[in-house]
Amino acid sequence: IRIKVSGGQSVQVQIFISFAWDDNPELAMRDPNKERWVWIFQKMLEYSLGTQKARHSWSVWLDRDRMSPFDNLKQRLSEELKRSQMLVVLMSPNWLASNDFCRFELDEFRRHHGGTPIANNILIVEIAVTDREERERLGIEAFGREFFKDNPVGKGKIRYGDPLPDVSIDRDYFLHMNNLAFT
Repeated sequence: IRIKVSGGQSVQVQIFISFAWDDNPELAMRDPNKERWVWIFQKMLEYSLGTQKARHSWSVWLDRDRMSPFDNLKQRLSEELKRSQMLVVLMSPNWLASNDFCRFELDEFRRHHGGTPIANNILIVEIAVTDREERERLGIEAFGREFFKDNPVGKGKIRYGDPLPDVSIDRDYFLHMNNLAFT
């Protein structure tokens, strides 16, 4: 991931992941601590970024466990977006349908960083086929990095590593994650 920052100094880079909660279902109702796809994506992105030889140190933020139940949600999201130098959008029909938080995150990132090089640090990771016209209407680039494949057991597409990435069978997931980190 290439980050545009002012000057050539070494910086701590925070990446904010914007995702729809409907794309991160609880996989085991009896175990609320069980890993979910988006959480594993976050960990794998942090790991992949950590393997780069770069002047930056990385942290990847999402609203999982870094939120207190007493936080004002939109205020906390706004603060983290202001601290972030990159927004990674896990684009899906659920993200586009989310009228509350997903679009708020995109708008807040643009508002906080408008007129700076950071404003262009928005990476679309398309985890499901989305309506290109709807994305363009929202001012989101028409093409993102596809993170899905043909469903091997049926029609349509499935995201890489669905329902959870498995190192023994999901080679494409790990290759795409590395490619994403070294973009």
